[in-house]
Amino acid sequence: MENVKKTNIRIFKKNLILLSILSVVSTAPVVQAAETYWNNANGNNQFFDENNWSNNSTPTLNDDLYIYDTGHQTVELSLATVDYYTPSLGGDNNHTLFIGSDSGNSASLKITSTPGNYQSTTYISGSMAVGSHGGKGVVEYHDYIFDASNIEDPEEHAFTPKIYLESLSIGSGLNSDGLVSLTGSGKSSSEHMMSSSAFMVRELHIGTDGGKGVLHVDGSNIEAGSMYGNDRRSFSLGQGTDSGIAGTGTINILGGGKMMVSGSAYSEGAIGAVIGESQGKGTLNLSGSVMKNSETIQSQAVFAQGLEVGVNAGSLGSISVLDGASLSTMASNTDESNISAYIGVDNGTGSVLVSGENSLWKASGHTSIPYETNEVGHLSIGESGTGSLTIANGGVVSLGSTGYFYRYNDTGYSSYEPVFDNSILGDLYLGNQVNGVGTLNIGGAEGHAPQMVGSVEVNKIIFGAGDGSIVFNHTDLSGNYTFTTDLVSSAEGKGTIKQVNGITEFDTDRSLFSGKTEITGGTLVVSNALGGSMSIAERGTLAGTGMVGTTTLYNGGNISPGAVFSTSPQTLTINGDLTMQSGSHYTVNMTTDSALENPYVSDLLQVNGNALPIWRWCHHAAGR
Repeated sequence: MENVKKTNIRIFKKNLILLSILSVVSTAPVVQAAETYWNNANGNNQFFDENNWSNNSTPTLNDDLYIYDTGHQTVELSLATVDYYTPSLGGDNNHTLFIGSDSGNSASLKITSTPGNYQSTTYISGSMAVGSHGGKGVVEYHDYIFDASNIEDPEEHAFTPKIYLESLSIGSGLNSDGLVSLTGSGKSSSEHMMSSSAFMVRELHIGTDGGKGVLHVDGSNIEAGSMYGNDRRSFSLGQGTDSGIAGTGTINILGGGKMMVSGSAYSEGAIGAVIGESQGKGTLNLSGSVMKNSETIQSQAVFAQGLEVGVNAGSLGSISVLDGASLSTMASNTDESNISAYIGVDNGTGSVLVSGENSLWKASGHTSIPYETNEVGHLSIGESGTGSLTIANGGVVSLGSTGYFYRYNDTGYSSYEPVFDNSILGDLYLGNQVNGVGTLNIGGAEGHAPQMVGSVEVNKIIFGAGDGSIVFNHTDLSGNYTFTTDLVSSAEGKGTIKQVNGITEFDTDRSLFSGKTEITGGTLVVSNALGGSMSIAERGTLAGTGMVGTTTLYNGGNISPGAVFSTSPQTLTINGDLTMQSGSHYTVNMTTDSALENPYVSDLLQVNGNALPIWRWCHHAAGR
């Protein structure tokens, strides 16, 4: 039968339940003579019943264990079947537990546990592959979250044993299908360190080399790459191969669940996490929150050593932060640019959506425990591929820094609490490199239905050497929505502003912007200086009292000096040429003042260049 290539791994944590999981090699495994497989001879589905295994012995991971197929039944692995000091599943740490392996096979494993003592020394020593080599595997685990903050003596109270996995693979190999489901009661933001996690994994790889992998975290928690650093990637979601075999990986974090990647934030040489790489497709869904002990607990994911979304041509990576969930990213210690996340890298495609009240993406720079003051982070959308960031319906993206503060509660329980600080803001890059295409959508994406606005809290938006754009496609028609962030072109002509729907006001000096502004719908109100060129298409309106550059109006386009809804005559300045094509409109507000020699007063359009013929005039006497 088949087996995997072995690697020597040292177990170093003694007071946890350990599943030391080795990486599953996606290429054809080496055939080994020693093999033990599940046959359920007693018919009771009990994992530790020696009669249910081919060698009629209590299972250990001194050899590989195969649960090829469970015949539509579920094997039960109880962590409470052994005494306090004996390993639940002993082994030499060099072998693998396969759940659903080889084409046509399907297996299901349920890990069960009764809350036990605070200091647990039970071990499970080996590696795990859930759905591999064309098989289908399912693993389920429910944890009773230990919450020492609410008890007087933690050692006299119960909690679910924590499980340590050296490396977990879900859905590895062509036509493989893996599912791991973790359920619990929700994790607070202060429960940050690894001692709070039900699952701890040195490496987590989901959907690789033609496989399909899914991880559900509903009110539970999983931590990857936080124990110590190495020169291998600790997290991948949806990873293909150079030969074009795509993997598909999905993570759903719901009900106050939490995922932490490289959370100890001090690992030297750590390689950042990746979602969608080498023609793979990776999807991370964060949604919702729960109430626990009068505290709102967000479903959340934290990437403490950098994140790349959509890497290499043909790859797709996406993140959704919805309905009050939270995403935190921190720059890798090896990234001198302090960019906490790259969306769209090396011709790959990546996207992030932050939508809904209290939905939040916090981006920080280099971050280390236990320092209270750390570095400010930046974001790159469309670094060297195609990237998009959509912020809608009250969602917020904020670029600052994260510090760790040592806190004690009333019972004396202590922990490091992460505190985000955006008093100093980082920068957002759009289309940073020559081959980068980066888009920031406020509301909906261009070509999609408008949405309510979201907020971006950054120092400035920098349009890089590639193709960067910001799209305003929102539903705010009040005239009160003002976008105040600085817009800077890294080189002459770089950057595009697209006004698609809603009324958007620019009231700060944007003379450093030298790109182009396209109004295809709604109204853009310029109340200060806006550099670059301007074009106005059908259903689009330019208004305001500021100054814009060379402007072209196309058929159906409208220019209307003055503030929106104002009835007082005001002036808009064009610091360049004005071209009004046939069918375009010039809308003014006209009033009378009998005290003047010329009693008729209207809005003015001051052109500091050439003005080509105006074909159609449209006068309004009472606002716009």
